[in-house]
Formats: sequence, C-alpha cells, structure tokens
Amino acid sequence: MKSNIDEILKEAFILTEEPDRRLNEKIINQIRKAEQMKRFKKRRIPAAVLVVVLIFVIGSISIYAAWRYLSPSQVAEFIEDKKLADAFSSDGVITINESQIYGNYKITLLGVVSGENLTDYVICS
Repeated sequence: MKSNIDEILKEAFILTEEPDRRLNEKIINQIRKAEQMKRFKKRRIPAAVLVVVLIFVIGSISIYAAWRYLSPSQVAEFIEDKKLADAFSSDGVITINESQIYGNYKITLLGVVSGENLTDYVICS
C-alpha cells in the first residue's frame, strides 16, 4: 500500500504541461528589471549619504573655527558695534573664553572690558 501511495504522488507531481513561452519571458524580464533597480538603489544611497556627511563635517569645522578662533573684537565687529570692537582691542581686556550650558543653550564668555560708552547702541534702563 505504501508504494502505491508513493507512485500516485509521483504521478500527481509530474508536469504534463509547460507554461506559455511568453509568460516565462515576462517573468524573466521582471526579475532582470528588479535586479537592475537593486543595483541602481545601492549606488544612489551611498552618494546621498556621502553628501550629507560632507555637509555635516564642513559645517562642524566652520562652527568650531568661528567659536575657537574669533576674538571678542571680531565678534563685536560682526555685530557692527565699532566702539565695543575698539574697546576689546585695547589693553584693558580680560580674556576668559569660558562656556557654560543653560538648558539647550551653550553660552561662551569670551572676555570682559570695562569703561564708559562702550557701545554704539542705546541702552535703556
């Protein structure tokens, strides 16, 4: 009986008909297109990642350079305060360059200068 079942199963799984040739070609073409798309995506993603990394690195270097290498007088010139820039260029400047974090903000005290009328801006009390 066991060999009878084996024979019946073998006969049941033997292909007697083949699929249409056009169907086979269509399936093969779809597989080729899918493989080409995978290759295209693999090339494209690293290029995008490279661009993002370069932007991040260049931006970080610029920010670090501005923080590290700008003097207090250069910062005052940047905000267009000529009197304050002149005061920070004088001899009575105390350079501190110390940072502290307050919540999400990092504040850096570059230096201290004292005197009267140190700014071009009007200060109201």
